[in-house]
Amino acid sequence: MEVDKGRELMTEMARRKYNAATYTVLIEYLGNIGKYDEVEKLVDEMRERRVDLYTWMIHWHCGRGSNKKVISLFNELSEKGLVPNAHVYGALINGLCKTGQMEAAQLLRNDMQRQGIVVNQVIVNTPLHGYCRKGMMDDALRLVAAMEKKGFEPDAFTYNIMASETSRLKRHEEAKRWLHMMVDEAVKLFNAMSRKGLVPNVATYTAIISGLSTKGRSDEALRLYNEMISLEASV
Repeated sequence: MEVDKGRELMTEMARRKYNAATYTVLIEYLGNIGKYDEVEKLVDEMRERRVDLYTWMIHWHCGRGSNKKVISLFNELSEKGLVPNAHVYGALINGLCKTGQMEAAQLLRNDMQRQGIVVNQVIVNTPLHGYCRKGMMDDALRLVAAMEKKGFEPDAFTYNIMASETSRLKRHEEAKRWLHMMVDEAVKLFNAMSRKGLVPNVATYTAIISGLSTKGRSDEALRLYNEMISLEASV
């Protein structure tokens, strides 16, 4: 009954020329209540019109582990003359990395570059996490080095991945090195917040103080602790 009402609403919206976002909302709702046949029907109505719907469907099928369907959707895009954008590639690379298909993810990343599509930091970090999850730390390190050569600076997420995964694999010296770099990056971000007039909250202070303490930078940790206490007292 809910589905029938939803489709009646959808028909009225389509008549009034509502955009793809309206369809996406209903598709997500139907997917969440398990009405997959209805999802496919709505997708059939929209797939000729918008690339962003393919992006959503690739994300959705990746979440369900339906890699064959994901590849099929990606190929269908090209067959219909639609050009995959960075979001489509990102969704597909994420799905492949989650299932450990690192070579396929690398091929897609190479294809992005051949197409002239900008590889963003998220698309860099996704396979990095995939390599780490599989214990392929040497491949992860090579990826970081290669991306640095191309102008990508490791961000806080990069450092966090490398520090936590090297620690998990008991590569303790490497874990310490990545942890130290992560703390340095966090301090830079913290200082940038202050310069912009943004007031860090207690959670931010606590995280930075903990990182500095772990790294043995007790003087800096104490200074920030006193600063935090002073700010709390002035509120």
